[in-house]
Amino acid sequence: MIEAALRGDVEFVVESLKSETVDVNYIGIVSLRMMCVETVLREEEADEIEIQYRDFVTDVTPFFAAAHSGHVEIARKFWSLCEPGVISRFCYHTAAREGHRVLLDMLLKAVASQSTFEDALLGDERTECGTTRTCIS
Repeated sequence: MIEAALRGDVEFVVESLKSETVDVNYIGIVSLRMMCVETVLREEEADEIEIQYRDFVTDVTPFFAAAHSGHVEIARKFWSLCEPGVISRFCYHTAAREGHRVLLDMLLKAVASQSTFEDALLGDERTECGTTRTCIS
């Protein structure tokens, strides 16, 4: 599930979520590729900026993987099923760091009004129990 969230494989995620054996709160170990910028400031020489991609091995949830990769539709699907404690503030940080503005906007709007957190993330999507959600714009 985490790998599908990283790839943005919406079809696989939707089909997998139909199975009762899938745990969206599962924390798995993955290798995340992140852009790292290192700047060396020098007084009498030209500054040096080095941009590299580095792989970090870490524990993540499917929701975090979707936030890291910027897959809004997948993040919405996971949000409707995740336990509240599984969604961490690191999801906001990674969405911001990776430049995923649409996802970050949804998360920030949700935080501004904690009571409408779920509604902001789910938009007009229907959950498995048939409840209709409305989107905050």
